[in-house]
Amino acid sequence: MNVLIVVPHMNALFKRTDLENVTEYPYNYTFPIGPGYISTALKNAGINTFCVDLNFYDDPMRKLDQMIMDHRVDVVGIGGLSREYWRIKHIFDHIRKHYPHIITILGGGIISAEPELIFTDMKIDFGVLGEGDRTIVELVRALESGGKPAGVNGIIFNDNGRPLMTPPRDVIASLDEMPLPDYDSFELNKYLDYQKCLDFWFIKEDNPRALPIVASRSCPHNCTFCYHTVPTYRQVSLDRLFTDIEYLVPKYNINFLFIYDDLFASSKNNSRLVEFCRRIKPFGLQWYCQLRIDSKIDEQVLQDMKESGCVAIGLGIEHLDEDVLKSMNKNIKRAQIDRTLPMVYDAQVGIAPNILIGDVRETRETINACYEWYQKNRRYQLSVVEVVPYPGTKLYKTAIEKGLIKDPLEYVRSGCPGINFTGIDQQEYAGLVRKFRDDFYQPAENVTVKSGYDPNRGDLYTIVARCTHCGEMNVYSNVSKVLVNELGCKKCNHRYYRFRNEDYYFYINLPKLKGLIDNNPDMAIGLCGPSKIIAALVNNLDEHYRRHVVKVFDINPQRQGLSLGQYTIDKIPEDLSELKGVLDIMFIAAQFSYTEIYNSIAELRNHGIEIV
Repeated sequence: MNVLIVVPHMNALFKRTDLENVTEYPYNYTFPIGPGYISTALKNAGINTFCVDLNFYDDPMRKLDQMIMDHRVDVVGIGGLSREYWRIKHIFDHIRKHYPHIITILGGGIISAEPELIFTDMKIDFGVLGEGDRTIVELVRALESGGKPAGVNGIIFNDNGRPLMTPPRDVIASLDEMPLPDYDSFELNKYLDYQKCLDFWFIKEDNPRALPIVASRSCPHNCTFCYHTVPTYRQVSLDRLFTDIEYLVPKYNINFLFIYDDLFASSKNNSRLVEFCRRIKPFGLQWYCQLRIDSKIDEQVLQDMKESGCVAIGLGIEHLDEDVLKSMNKNIKRAQIDRTLPMVYDAQVGIAPNILIGDVRETRETINACYEWYQKNRRYQLSVVEVVPYPGTKLYKTAIEKGLIKDPLEYVRSGCPGINFTGIDQQEYAGLVRKFRDDFYQPAENVTVKSGYDPNRGDLYTIVARCTHCGEMNVYSNVSKVLVNELGCKKCNHRYYRFRNEDYYFYINLPKLKGLIDNNPDMAIGLCGPSKIIAALVNNLDEHYRRHVVKVFDINPQRQGLSLGQYTIDKIPEDLSELKGVLDIMFIAAQFSYTEIYNSIAELRNHGIEIV
């Protein structure tokens, strides 16, 4: 059998009807480690395996067709997360329509979190649940030999017209036994060559070559908002990790490492982290890791981290109220937050923490207390976001039980938006959350931008900006996005911003919208996107432009029906023909949910409504 492992295009926009696609090269996109492990497992078992990362191709569906025909593919496998629903579904729909003989297999969090729901909806042949390294080999072997899939643990398949899950597979006990991911088949060098300065705010090299490397799997904790496909935490030994680093760094000319380990140091033991710092320092690399806020670190450990190349830490904070933290099952204390944040900041190691608003124990008082603390501690640049009950999490089950998610499939299709668990009126709640967003950014001063062009890499920019933390004038070369907002200081490593929140969306969307109205003066326009972006737009339109905007929409059910100035936020009708004669153009203004919105309204074109 010939197996094709496919990585969907992370920035592709698909139509439901004809699979026409519009693409741009991805940014903030990390290398597909999981599919790399699957490819290695299949190849080591002697199974003919081919790989394609559609992110590197201007016409991803044509490339997919070419791979299928050139290699006489019998099986297509895709993995992904719940928020990648549409990207995955369109590929399977395409295969089912044009290549009905091909066996389809789906793995990753999207199927492991909701096996029966996603298996039935995607109309695939098999789902691989949990770790797939060994399951995929057994499954393909069974298919090759004509054996019964029911004997393969850790899968879901169609048994006489109904989905059947086999017993779960035992986890891989020793990660040191795992071979390296198949980097070359997924064109790692192309991925590295395309990287640019500030693709992530803490990557400040003019020519970065940043590689993710797996140092553990899963997590021993059970936070209510987090999901892991298997519950057992295991680490790669440092000896094995450095064997891999010693091989990968010179082969691919790596200068930056993402360390994938949710628990790089524990509350009782930092020996692994300290030893890593000692051994990584001679490589002269920069690196990023994640730590719990209760990790056993002090000024000396932080100094060791910085001197060995650590430029940023993802710190798990999540909230400042102890009742909310307990509800989230974080098992941390406010005192640990108050101790660790200033210590990391003063060590001049960048911080990438979140505060999650909207938990079941959240109240007006806890939100306002967070806001008061936030106002006094803006230097830490905490990102404040609404809690998202991803499928598989305890919060997801709670949302279904409370009726906050009425249709799980539609929730996944809508991109898994944040949900208000508090019981606070949604209009008031949206205003409480918006306060953080309005005050989040501290814009840099003395910002200049120079344009450039590289025949192999397209438009490039040089950005000069003064850090709001230490005053350093930073020069960033080879930047791909002229409106990049998050900047990392090359001296103090801390994050700062070019724009205020509302100004960012203003600069991105307002000129496009005004130009659209100027060129179509007789057209009725609808705006569709998260309400915070729509609000930033309409608040900066004068009456001449605003009269052309007749409706505003948001795909998040909890925001539908809320007031936005002269508008009421509407739900996109299930029957899109209802908008015929009401709208001439639908303008999508979104940051993270663009694909989900596009796919939900793509058929508007069939009713004569243009989508911009």
